[in-house]
Amino acid sequence: MLDYDHYLELEDLRLRVRDLEAKVENLRMSRRVLMNILEASERGKRLETEKLERINDRLRRENRRYAQRLMEQNRLILALQEQLRQLGG
Repeated sequence: MLDYDHYLELEDLRLRVRDLEAKVENLRMSRRVLMNILEASERGKRLETEKLERINDRLRRENRRYAQRLMEQNRLILALQEQLRQLGG
């Protein structure tokens, strides 16, 4: 049979166990919340990266077309300069 001191000690231990279980549950919940935030952040970064890659591809295509137009304009200018040189003597 338990005496009163042992009974109090057991009750104290039960309270500590309940307190620790509550803390563990809070940690689990906090971890879930943090994981959800991390997943949302990763998803946002991935979407932003994909968007920036699409913009980068579009800008490269536009830059390539612009460079081709400049080269064509330079060819025309050189051809006209050559015609002027031939006409002017």
